Amino acid sequence: MQIQSQELKLLSEVGLMACVRGDIPAALAIFEAIGHERPQSPMAYIGSAVALLQQGQLQEAIDCLEKGAGQVGPQDQCELHAFLGLTYLLDKRCAQVEKALALAGSVPLGRTLRRAIDGLKLQDGGMPCS
Repeated sequence: MQIQSQELKLLSEVGLMACVRGDIPAALAIFEAIGHERPQSPMAYIGSAVALLQQGQLQEAIDCLEKGAGQVGPQDQCELHAFLGLTYLLDKRCAQVEKALALAGSVPLGRTLRRAIDGLKLQDGGMPCS
């Protein structure tokens, strides 16, 4: 049985709420289930990455998003690369940030994220990628 679009949206929202509440095991289980039923869904990878980031597992989040980049359809590549770019930014992988955001930049989401990145400063006051 295939998850319908509305069900996918609801499950994704529940998974993100689990992240907000700090219930990372539940969030990861939800996003894993989404990925099992719809491996081409960007939310399976983005949601899992958000949960992993909340646990401080930066490299695992990057690995998850990179795996997703090979799984999602062309129509979802921009969204996934936008999140991948932000995750690279957290890891100060500046060259990869530019590449990922260039792939995401073909939609308005990329420009919005680029503005957000331009305004982002690290805790030490410096810019992550100058």
